[in-house]
Amino acid sequence: MAMIGQDLQPTTANSFYAVWLYNSPSDSVRLGFTPAVGADKKLQALLPRLPDNASRFKELLLTRETQQGPKQPGTFV
Repeated sequence: MAMIGQDLQPTTANSFYAVWLYNSPSDSVRLGFTPAVGADKKLQALLPRLPDNASRFKELLLTRETQQGPKQPGTFV
């Protein structure tokens, strides 16, 4: 799966983006972090493989994170 975004805030050492499968804050799975977003404010990411249970989730989220190992999604983008 490919993800493309524009007009995003650039990432920093303390603020970056993650991709989640999501039903609710307690029913979500982090797929991983995206590559850094630079001054051009563009994001291009390839997700290697979705988990086998991906079809049970209702949403795919891009979130802004401030922790390296978040247990729940951060701010939805």
